[in-house]
Amino acid sequence: MVRNKVIVSLASLSAVTGIAFATTSLASASTVSSNNQRISRYQIHQDRLSAEATVLGVTESELTTELQSSSLKDIIAAKGLTKAEFRKQVQAQIKTELSSQGYSQTQIDKWSSHAGGKQHHHNKR
Repeated sequence: MVRNKVIVSLASLSAVTGIAFATTSLASASTVSSNNQRISRYQIHQDRLSAEATVLGVTESELTTELQSSSLKDIIAAKGLTKAEFRKQVQAQIKTELSSQGYSQTQIDKWSSHAGGKQHHHNKR
């Protein structure tokens, strides 16, 4: 039951932020190793949740709890932000977090130009 709520919450996060993600196991998540390596979807997912919480001024745990009773759209509106403002701030925060984790500007730019500003369909596994 909790897993289903988390999946619904993650789907809501993806729809509002405009950034897609796919289910990726922890075993396949990788660390930073070269400028040519793509940033893993798992890493982006982790950083997105953190960035959204930061932009909303809450902890990740508080955001996850709030999403069980409210939509992300409602939470954003309650904070006085539009979806566009929220999306822009989240993307900027993700870039900051990726940079602080040692990803190169080249890697961040590749992610940003490929997925960061565009909405994609996410895996439905």
